[in-house]
Amino acid sequence: MKINNLVFNKLQQEYKKDRKSEKIRAYHKGDSMKISSKAKQIKELEILLREIPDVRKEKVENIKRQMESGRYTVDSRAVARKILSSLDKE
Repeated sequence: MKINNLVFNKLQQEYKKDRKSEKIRAYHKGDSMKISSKAKQIKELEILLREIPDVRKEKVENIKRQMESGRYTVDSRAVARKILSSLDKE
């Protein structure tokens, strides 16, 4: 049986492809990833926080309605007291 260059070249190309894919598989075989326990806890807490309802939503909606109707008023003295008391704490 006589093997001509065309058949030989084809066999050689296929062999090179196989070797290349083996190298790629060997390279990726060692890749791994570990998630720390702290990262897992953070993810769990993030999920829990998303489930907590926005307790101030009702208050915000009430203030919006008051502002739209022109009935919202601000006690400037109370605001000033809060600002001053927060500065005293620093």
